[in-house]
Amino acid sequence: MTSTLTMNPAESESWAPQQHWSREEWFYMWTKGLEPRRIAVLCRVPYRKVYEHIHAKVSSKPERFGQRLMLHDHPKLPPGGLNKQTPRILWADRAEELVEFRRVYGRFPRGYLEGEQQLYSFLQYQRKRYRASKITESRKSFLDAHVPGWLTPPKKEREDALWEKRARGLEKFVEEHGRYPRYKTAVEPLEKVLAVWMQRQRHCLRIGKLEKSRGERLRKLNSQWHEC
Repeated sequence: MTSTLTMNPAESESWAPQQHWSREEWFYMWTKGLEPRRIAVLCRVPYRKVYEHIHAKVSSKPERFGQRLMLHDHPKLPPGGLNKQTPRILWADRAEELVEFRRVYGRFPRGYLEGEQQLYSFLQYQRKRYRASKITESRKSFLDAHVPGWLTPPKKEREDALWEKRARGLEKFVEEHGRYPRYKTAVEPLEKVLAVWMQRQRHCLRIGKLEKSRGERLRKLNSQWHEC
């Protein structure tokens, strides 16, 4: 069977994205073999809207999946595959998808969930570019304004930040009270938190898992901190 959706450069004008395409036409294009992301690009709509509409229709009637043209129904791919025919998704379009995803779901995409991998990879790449000082100021400004928290640091950075916060809290406590925090006699919740944290640092020291720089930081307060 020859797909009616095969495109070539000469037909690009007739395939210009249309704003008025309906949801039923999204499903029709999907049955002819187009992927949801390709449909979203053609129709200039968020990918998630297309994906969820098609997913809902197939979920309600699984037999609809049999209507879709499969790989063996398509003509042989041209040399070099479809890359030359598939338009590249612009940064702005992908960023808008991220904005829409964040607005709808209230969270960031997750790489282990189907349908979210590409958007997850896009976000991770932006974080990587930022940390390498390679992201443009205009792109960073857009993400700062429209995707709050997009630079949420990875687990190691969050742990380091928390350790630093606790260390500063301990230094302030010792300066104000002239002693280390005590759990049993603590009046303020923060003193209990710091007391538990101190015990954790002592445990890490005993089992050899306390970083050298951290141990030195604590020794500046009291050379016998691990025995207090």
